[in-house]
Amino acid sequence: MNIDFLLSDWLPALINWDKQMLTRINTDWSNSFFDMIAPTWRSRTVWIPVYVIISAMVWHKYRKGGLYVLAFIGITMIIAKLVSSELVKELVQRTRPCNDDTVIMRDIMECSPKDSFSFTSSHATNHFALSFIMIYLIPFFRTTGWKLLLIFWAATIAYAQVYVGRHFLLDVVCGAILGTTMASLMAWLFKFLQKKFIIPVTI
Repeated sequence: MNIDFLLSDWLPALINWDKQMLTRINTDWSNSFFDMIAPTWRSRTVWIPVYVIISAMVWHKYRKGGLYVLAFIGITMIIAKLVSSELVKELVQRTRPCNDDTVIMRDIMECSPKDSFSFTSSHATNHFALSFIMIYLIPFFRTTGWKLLLIFWAATIAYAQVYVGRHFLLDVVCGAILGTTMASLMAWLFKFLQKKFIIPVTI
């Protein structure tokens, strides 16, 4: 494939579509309820009690095995954040929509500084990584109902990032793919270490 053709035609068209989708989600499809709930829904601190409850449940049910799993989940989250925030964002350096003068949008909440980049969404990366690593490693979350709930939870947080103007749609879609991929790799590593008895417990 001719890379010049890709850069001169397809990429600008994709970026233009992405900006149009941001306007639709942020403006055309907006309502007062989402205006009220989206800024809070996307906040990491709001979900701290949920993280604490899940951690307590895992430890109570699986004890030592649960501690290994929780530690691995924590490592997964750190790696996912570093890859998204420190690697991909710094390489791509895409301007956030709320700092992009070519984007038509409403200011729902204060924007990030101009040196804070947009692609990929770390919120989407982190929450999809968290959802899938819990599905992969914790038997309690492998039922269909819990799987759908965890994926829906991560997807709504990602959507809220677009709704408030912090990210473009492609930022969160690619962040979701990145987070899911990171979770899959870390789950494989965990199970590999179990087989090698480096992690000498099962749950």
